[in-house]
Amino acid sequence: MDEDVPPWSLGVTIEYAVFGDETASAGLKELWELHKVHLDAHGWSVLALGLLVASISAFFAIWSLMRILERFTAWPFVIYRALLGFVLLAGVATGWLI
Repeated sequence: MDEDVPPWSLGVTIEYAVFGDETASAGLKELWELHKVHLDAHGWSVLALGLLVASISAFFAIWSLMRILERFTAWPFVIYRALLGFVLLAGVATGWLI
């Protein structure tokens, strides 16, 4: 394997090949459905603004997470998720979260 290519990149490529096109197709189908019901200009503008804000916030969330992971270990996140999973399982087992 080429040393410049991270070992996980093949998995990401395969995952995108499997799931990426379906996600885009689902989005295009929803846009077509909105077009068929004659969404007005205000509706399209709200949709465009929502897409813009979601895209920008997603970019900054991923960018900041990558910066954090460059500087620190992921173990606090792992411990947090394990504890949260335990609390959720305990809550379901005791009937507290049902």
